[in-house]
Amino acid sequence: MLKNIFIYLFIMNKHEEPTMSAESIPDVDKLSKRVLDFIKFMDDNIEMEKKNNLMYYNQINLNFPDVPRSIIKLLEDRNKRKENLRSLVLLLERMKKIKAGEVTIEDEYKKFVGEMNKKYIFDPHGGEENFNRIMMENAAKKGR
Repeated sequence: MLKNIFIYLFIMNKHEEPTMSAESIPDVDKLSKRVLDFIKFMDDNIEMEKKNNLMYYNQINLNFPDVPRSIIKLLEDRNKRKENLRSLVLLLERMKKIKAGEVTIEDEYKKFVGEMNKKYIFDPHGGEENFNRIMMENAAKKGR
């Protein structure tokens, strides 16, 4: 999910082909404020979400058209909200550095993909070396 958010926020213009440019990144301060507004909305409307889910999502669509759906979906997972929010904050900080010209989008994207690979692919398998060993063993088994 975070990779999808990264791609949407860093690379995709809403009405254009994918690009890799700082210009395609939205105003980070404005987006951050809207994300905070959305979190407040969620917290203020827990009962509406439970009692009238359709109205709840209609209100989200009406009030938060400028917040990417991938962010909304990420924050709606209340069980993982703290972890997801931390990741989102780090992503927004990266975006801000790219916008300011402190780092390149290409370098940050490579770092991001490396971090996601480590977290979701390598670490669950005991590290990159162990993951590669397992993959080689599986490939050898299929080749028999």
